Amino acid sequence: MAKCPFSLFHSKKNRVEEVKPSVIQDHTESPFLRVRRLHPTQGIKIVPANSRLIGLDGQNETESEPRSTAVRRCGPYVHANSLGWWIFPATDLDATYHGDGKWTIHEYNKYDEQQQEEYLSKLPPYEYKTEDGKTHDFVMTGRSYVDGGNADKNILQIWTGVILRTPPGWGLLIRSPVNAEEDYDRPWSIQEGVIESDWMDYDIWTNLVFKRTNELVQLRQRMWPPLAQIVPVRREAYDGKWDIDDQLITADDPEWASWQDYNFKKWERMNEKDGKTYYKERAIQKPQPDSPRIESLREKYVSSKNEHQIRKP
Repeated sequence: MAKCPFSLFHSKKNRVEEVKPSVIQDHTESPFLRVRRLHPTQGIKIVPANSRLIGLDGQNETESEPRSTAVRRCGPYVHANSLGWWIFPATDLDATYHGDGKWTIHEYNKYDEQQQEEYLSKLPPYEYKTEDGKTHDFVMTGRSYVDGGNADKNILQIWTGVILRTPPGWGLLIRSPVNAEEDYDRPWSIQEGVIESDWMDYDIWTNLVFKRTNELVQLRQRMWPPLAQIVPVRREAYDGKWDIDDQLITADDPEWASWQDYNFKKWERMNEKDGKTYYKERAIQKPQPDSPRIESLREKYVSSKNEHQIRKP
């Protein structure tokens, strides 16, 4: 079974003890991603995800693919495409998994571990005391950039070289790039996980799970699709209890009138399909924090939730 490098940190005991809320400000009004690099010249590239799936070198800029009109223009897909940031490798490398934990890995622009260690050694060490009362220094030295077969036999680990911080209550989902499957047939996939980056100051690894053997994989600094995508998520999305009100719709449900109104505007008002209905309605309906519409939606949700206690499915 694969070892989890975060198992110690994610225990409930350590989650409470390690939280340092004073380290960062609460930027809930203006969300931010705090990036602290552990190498002076090298490290992953982090760029905002592009809603039209256009790569660093203009890949996909011409809309000739059949999927272009939907995945690159339709509102729900565009929102998904825009989630968070894309990350790209720090160096160009080739990797082949031969099975049974055996790898062939070649780095073209070698990651300079010595330069990294020299830089980190100039920073103040971490002091700790042993049971005999003596004070000692701990200095975290550099990491290897890439490692195959350590976490599990078929997993290639790529070190990001960064510590990522998010506002309180926000974590980061590491996943494969959104809606990019049609652009490649990768013999590997990203091992997805949520980093609780609002409290855990730990350098992040990206795990690539290889599904096929003896196939050359070329990872490049400006590759398309990107290496992975990191998406901010609220802790309540995975660590909270969500109720579900699942019932057959009735005339008393507010969704009934709203659903008919939307479909009328989309299909009937112009006597043909209005492809811009989504964006027109979004401009009107999009809730803003603490807006009257938000309060209305909250009241509607609470009312529905209370009603659920007495209504029978």
